[in-house]
Amino acid sequence: MKGTVESRYRFVVLGLVFLVQAGFSLNLFAVTPLFPALMDKWDLSRATVSLLIGLVILMNSLFMLPASFLPLRLGLKRTYALGAILLSAGVLTPLASSFPAVLALRLAFGMGLAIALPLSSSILMAWFRPAVLPMANAGLTVSQSLGGTISMMTIVFLSNAVGWDNALGLLGLVGLAIALGWVFLGRATA
Repeated sequence: MKGTVESRYRFVVLGLVFLVQAGFSLNLFAVTPLFPALMDKWDLSRATVSLLIGLVILMNSLFMLPASFLPLRLGLKRTYALGAILLSAGVLTPLASSFPAVLALRLAFGMGLAIALPLSSSILMAWFRPAVLPMANAGLTVSQSLGGTISMMTIVFLSNAVGWDNALGLLGLVGLAIALGWVFLGRATA
């Protein structure tokens, strides 16, 4: 293999991609334990508040294939950065004054998911030899699981301390920090 594939920088890229994966999972699932607070605030039914998860998944499903053409125009690094930034849309939750506004932020998050999720493996393929790719890809799933677990274990505590909207904003801020990490340190190709 050429020197770039064996570059130690691949571990920086690996860490950043793992963090993007953990950050999306952190923000995807955090809203679920907060459903009762949202239902009370805006007098919503369970079906309506469930749109905060369901429409994210629908957005991801509908736009993943079209979003896969973005790297042809923007390049892999910039496209991944766009996805990561959209994944941090929750940072604006404290400014959202209505359920439709929160839902719009979740739709932006879903668009970020459609962009970033499939590109994570593409980036790893550029940096790692085929023999170690299964381990790197397994790390993506581990990162997602850890992010979801952390959010489920902390969001109620955060919500009780600072309010549900600020708690989601803080998790969005974590996502934004991760996205900025990718912008400044990420490299899509070896």
